[in-house]
Amino acid sequence: MVNIPVAHSVTPGQATVWLQSGWRIFAASPGAWIVTILLLKVISIVVSLVPLLGALLGALLTPFYSAFMFLLAHENSVGRTITMNNLIQPLRKLEPKEGGVFQALMILGLLSLAVAFAIAMVMLLGLLLGGVLGGVLGAVTEADDEMVVAMLVGGLSLVFIPFLLIGSLLGAIWGMLCFYAIPLVTFSNIPVWPALKASGQAFMRNIVPWLLFGLILLGLGIVASIPLFLGWLVLLPVMVGAGYASFVDIFQYTPAESEGTLDLFKPLD
Repeated sequence: MVNIPVAHSVTPGQATVWLQSGWRIFAASPGAWIVTILLLKVISIVVSLVPLLGALLGALLTPFYSAFMFLLAHENSVGRTITMNNLIQPLRKLEPKEGGVFQALMILGLLSLAVAFAIAMVMLLGLLLGGVLGGVLGAVTEADDEMVVAMLVGGLSLVFIPFLLIGSLLGAIWGMLCFYAIPLVTFSNIPVWPALKASGQAFMRNIVPWLLFGLILLGLGIVASIPLFLGWLVLLPVMVGAGYASFVDIFQYTPAESEGTLDLFKPLD
């Protein structure tokens, strides 16, 4: 029987602590983190260029990207410096021969693809219904061309915006379910469905810390975007490290490796 970790509630102030921990993880191997972000971006661009299959491959690979970065954060958190020589070492845990982790991440990738398809269908339905509504209004009122165009735009806005909100809500819910499911299956080999449930519970029990965390990231994202988006080379790995720290904090995860472990929750000097 698999022991499913319990998601604990934390105080809102932990949101700032997670970010400090994220910075500490990034500062342990800044060069390797920046190279990793650039490599993953290049891989994502190349994958997206594959005819017909680009979007499919991108959705399937996203959980593997996330798992890889969580593993790098874990390496730093247990005191191992990441270098160019051992950058790909954590990937061995994601190999098919490892069994459970690979299959679980593949399932998460397929579910991500299904959710993306569902969101696309919701958006398309909103566009179609909005266009139909605008066309019907224009035909019924016998309006001139300019008025018909205005009614089409109005119909699209009236119908599409609610569908946009529904699609956004679906994406947000899936993001919450998937976020902690990835480290749960990667580090603890938890089956997919219990991992998704535990991830959802983690967010429900920590809505306020995560709202504060999101607001802080919004401000940092604006600052990081000013110098030609170069600040994201630092902010993205800090976000990954902060996400890992939140996982350790909420699930009280204790790595087996303790020698040289960083004190993630020690205040920064």
